[in-house]
Amino acid sequence: MLAETSTQQVKTYELRRANKFNVSLHFICLFNGKDTLLEDSLRSIVDIAEETGLTFYITILNNSHFPITEAAMDGVMHRLKEIRVIQNSRISRGALKNLAFQQNKTDYVVMFDPEKEYDIAFSDLLYSFVRRKEKRMLFSDIVVMPRDILEELGGWNDLSLSEDINLFARISTSYGILFYPTEGRASMNRFLTYKPKQLHSRPEYKNVNRSRKVSMTRDLIVGCNYGFKDLFLFNSGSGEMKFSDRLISISAFLYSRMKNPKVGKVYKNSYVIFMESMFESVILKEYKRFDSFNKPLRISITEDENKYLMEKSDIWKKVRNTMRSFTDS
Repeated sequence: MLAETSTQQVKTYELRRANKFNVSLHFICLFNGKDTLLEDSLRSIVDIAEETGLTFYITILNNSHFPITEAAMDGVMHRLKEIRVIQNSRISRGALKNLAFQQNKTDYVVMFDPEKEYDIAFSDLLYSFVRRKEKRMLFSDIVVMPRDILEELGGWNDLSLSEDINLFARISTSYGILFYPTEGRASMNRFLTYKPKQLHSRPEYKNVNRSRKVSMTRDLIVGCNYGFKDLFLFNSGSGEMKFSDRLISISAFLYSRMKNPKVGKVYKNSYVIFMESMFESVILKEYKRFDSFNKPLRISITEDENKYLMEKSDIWKKVRNTMRSFTDS
């Protein structure tokens, strides 16, 4: 392991002085079959983790059919023994994340994107949030969740898609989320799958049979808790859904009402709950708590999302003009 920097030594001392020196982090990422950026991403996460001065572990989850090559991790394995890979293509993404969560009893779970190289400045954001010891979630280019929250909510649902937005909506309702996205659309799409067109563009959707496409679309519907109309509203301004995909969506909607886990009966779906939580956090200027993290906060609201939120969210109608200074759409 690399020698401690002066910044790391100061942070470690502050943590011990506050009797929080035993806080531990579990970094988790979901491998999507592309390992060209994995080594750079892992190296940046190791740097961030070491800079916090906290105990940490890193788990790479792979439920794809593409193995992770040794060359993709060669540059970091000699620096750290706490990196491991869990490969299992027979279970869902949600089940795989729960498996990793249960195997490491750390205080916080930190989700990151294995295709993004992170700036070392995120160590300040992470450290500042953990030091506050709030029982809520931080959503930024990384996602930080206290273990207590995941245990009390039962973790991720057994879904192959939209398992994150499903969990985030439940956290929004029960505990709240502190938002600090810095890359607009990239920050949002890093962990959120909520539009049918996001699914339709994925290779794992294009290259499977119709039955599998129905199953994946069903999980999106269940994860987002969508009604029938929701599946088509998001296509406004972005082209009509193909007839074949429309038939798949209809079949998936019917399927979502017949097999557990089913769509629940709620006033707002997961997407609206999550977005309204973000708007409230930003309007309250909670991001200003991180005075040592000076990256600008950015949010993306696309044309179809704006139309959708105007119909579904009373909060968005009230704050839309105020939020314009943060949006890059």
